[in-house]
Amino acid sequence: MKLLFHNSVAFPLLLLVGTSFLISSTQAQCPKLLWSDEFDGDSLDETKWSPQVGDGCTLGEDMCGWGNSEWQVYTNEQGPNGNIEVSDGTLKIHAKYDDSTQSYTSGRLRSLGKADFDMSKPLRIEARMKVPKESKGLWPAFWMMPSQMEMSSWPLG
Repeated sequence: MKLLFHNSVAFPLLLLVGTSFLISSTQAQCPKLLWSDEFDGDSLDETKWSPQVGDGCTLGEDMCGWGNSEWQVYTNEQGPNGNIEVSDGTLKIHAKYDDSTQSYTSGRLRSLGKADFDMSKPLRIEARMKVPKESKGLWPAFWMMPSQMEMSSWPLG
């Protein structure tokens, strides 16, 4: 996966829910590269990404299910058998169902506190994502959220 940013964005990134993410960029319109992640190696670069774990309930009762009744619990388990896998230059987020506990797990990543960019300047952000063909019930997402968010003004803020 390549994640390339040109110019600035005042948003950290949030990647979530079982899918494979592939991101690339051409530099024709915005030649200055400010931030990227090529997903080299075999583990998540935790200087750029932080896994969010749990079901959101630790953030408050109204955030259980991450505020929108999500059924899965997010883990930070990495590797081919985990929910977060870095291999072959890609990031793969796997959604899984555990028959023994009758629960779902997935991966949720964000760059909060690790990457902020200025939205007042021209920018170009590109993302290429691949969703499994049999993806019933999945909600893959690539969100740009402000570091200092006031929920009353979101998403316009």
